[in-house]
Amino acid sequence: MRHLKRHIALLGLGSLILLGCSGKKDGNAPARSGVAGPAALRDVARLTGTIQPMDSVQLKSEVSGQIKRMLVKEGAFVKKGDLLLEIDREQLELRHSQLGIALEKARLDLRSAERDLARAQSQLASGTASHDRVQDTEILRDKARLSVKNAELDLRSNAKDLANTRILAPQDGQLIRLNVTTGEVAISAASASGGNVLGVIADPSRLKVVVEVSELDYPRLKLGQSVEISTESQSDRLIEGTVSYIPPSARASSSNSQVMIFPVQVALNLAAPTRSLLEVASSPAGRGGSGKRGPKGNRDSSKVASKDSSNPGKRTGRKASVDTSKIQLVSGMTVNVDFVFLERKAALAVPYDLVQTSTDGARKTVRVRGEKGLRPQPVKVGATDYRSIEILEGLKAGDSVFAASDSAKSGAKKGAGGPP
Repeated sequence: MRHLKRHIALLGLGSLILLGCSGKKDGNAPARSGVAGPAALRDVARLTGTIQPMDSVQLKSEVSGQIKRMLVKEGAFVKKGDLLLEIDREQLELRHSQLGIALEKARLDLRSAERDLARAQSQLASGTASHDRVQDTEILRDKARLSVKNAELDLRSNAKDLANTRILAPQDGQLIRLNVTTGEVAISAASASGGNVLGVIADPSRLKVVVEVSELDYPRLKLGQSVEISTESQSDRLIEGTVSYIPPSARASSSNSQVMIFPVQVALNLAAPTRSLLEVASSPAGRGGSGKRGPKGNRDSSKVASKDSSNPGKRTGRKASVDTSKIQLVSGMTVNVDFVFLERKAALAVPYDLVQTSTDGARKTVRVRGEKGLRPQPVKVGATDYRSIEILEGLKAGDSVFAASDSAKSGAKKGAGGPP
């Protein structure tokens, strides 16, 4: 029994020692805090988009047939009217001969009908033919005329088909895609399937980015809104762009038909010089994102330099390259698209997560040091990039604010000898 009591006592003592160590560790834990001061607010949503030509034309054939000759290769620059490829004409030429014979026959039938009508009219004058006889021959003459017109139209249509066996460039540009080779069959665009696309001609100097935007960020889009584009291979180089088209309705995503998106178009400003992240980081607003999902959508700061709200003089993120080479963009390339929703300087701001909102959403408060420990201080807030939040009223430059969870620590410290 004495041994049992001794073990219980030792266990109790061990528990007290562990509790004492834990309490000491909590007491020394640094309080999360921030200092009110100026901050660069920059709210950026990073999405991905696809480079596409601003203006492009699909090449389709007006006639069906086997491709007999190719005169260009993919990537070639062409002028409007240049011959690109030829479709086999043998069957159409045979048809042309047949239609020519049919037209001659129709004309002979018309001459015969006109002669019969003239004879009937002469007989009517001599009283040897009736009016019905004359009317019947007039009908036969009119039918013969229609047959001639129909044969002429068939021959004209065939001549057009023969001309369409030569596929010409509809505009100046580059043949950015060629889908067929010699020997393959071109299907007419007039067919039930709509025909096959032989190739695509576009102006490679005029490009756009198509971005599938979710309904979270869609309400924040504006025509002319600033956009920054980068590639995975040159992620430290930026090309400027602007939102040029916002679709009025959603459609199914290209990757998931169950997801509805808005295919937003961004015009690239290829005339403007590219900028490095080093240049952006030194700009008045800097570069960054919230690095979290806020109420306005997805944010991604994993690949951009950002500003540490708790230390206005410190910048975090990957070191930027000073390479001044241009970004190489081609149609079909996937790029990163940063939609800049907010970019301005706030005269007074604090870390975003140090501001608390009342349950009804009507009041904002921060924790400040008072005579009896931490106390809530009402504030009026402005814009936020979900890293820092602008303070309009309630604080002055240099005021320290603390996380709400530190109030309990403050009370514990006060009981042990007052606030530090």
